[in-house]
Amino acid sequence: MRLQNDIGIFEGALPPTLCRDLVTVIDDLPLFERNTTAVKDGYYFMTDTRTVLMPLKPFFDEYFKEYRHPNYASQSYPISVKLQKTLPGEGYIQRHWEQTPGPAESSRYAVWMVYLNTLGHEQGGRTVFPRHKTSFQPTEGTLLIWPAAYTHPHYGESPKLVNKYIA
Repeated sequence: MRLQNDIGIFEGALPPTLCRDLVTVIDDLPLFERNTTAVKDGYYFMTDTRTVLMPLKPFFDEYFKEYRHPNYASQSYPISVKLQKTLPGEGYIQRHWEQTPGPAESSRYAVWMVYLNTLGHEQGGRTVFPRHKTSFQPTEGTLLIWPAAYTHPHYGESPKLVNKYIA
């Protein structure tokens, strides 16, 4: 694990074959479309999450061990997986954070995301953390884990020429 501004970076967390299989699932299923001023993308919630979550568990364990908070891991292990497809010129471009006043979101400690495809720098699609002056270019199989609170506002830069896929 590399740790940068409390963002855990795990390269190769999901194998390429699984990433490609998930992209196929996303492309083959009708997605729920979200289209507001700030958000334009499609997503699908997986019903069988073991496929994605089981390979990632060791990485979650490693990240949460870093902080030694007694409830951190138990309250932050994911229970669902959202597969997301962002088309060129679209995306969740508004700065936001994940810990919000809702019943489930208010106790959320951490956020995780896995890139399911690679986008070159010229293709855009970065995940940007402006407060920390850092960003991450989508690289297939790379897992990011970060605090869900207001300390880590972020946004997704629109991809320019190709779709961006994440879980």
